[in-house]
Amino acid sequence: MKVLLLEDVAKLGKAGDLIEVKPGYANNYLIPQGLASAATRANMNEVKAKQKAAIARAKKLLEEAEETGKRLQGKIITIGVKAGEGGRIYGTVTNQDVADQLANQDIVVDKRNIQMPDSIKELGQYEATVRLHSEVTVPFTVELKALED
Repeated sequence: MKVLLLEDVAKLGKAGDLIEVKPGYANNYLIPQGLASAATRANMNEVKAKQKAAIARAKKLLEEAEETGKRLQGKIITIGVKAGEGGRIYGTVTNQDVADQLANQDIVVDKRNIQMPDSIKELGQYEATVRLHSEVTVPFTVELKALED
């Protein structure tokens, strides 16, 4: 029996694939679980339309990530921190701090996508990267300056 997969199924195929399975497997498992549907023209056309829409969405997200990456490329993000003698900082500088500074400059980035060096303990400049998309990773500089009391 030919069925059209609606979701990815391990060892069988990906969503949108047209596969041949035994009728019992299709009627007793795949179709009732919502993993597949009978391979009719209407179902195949519907899946093709959904795939086109998903491709268009993915392309738009990539374009937005590239545009944000161009705005962020080479930027220096300055963060004021409390520091003691010798330039040692009190506390830590987190991804959230960097994301907040970027938001102040109208660049919205999820804090989980920011990668910073682990050992930020002194004032100065540090290289960081942000992963905007699976294909777009942008480096930028984080500068730590002492707050004036």
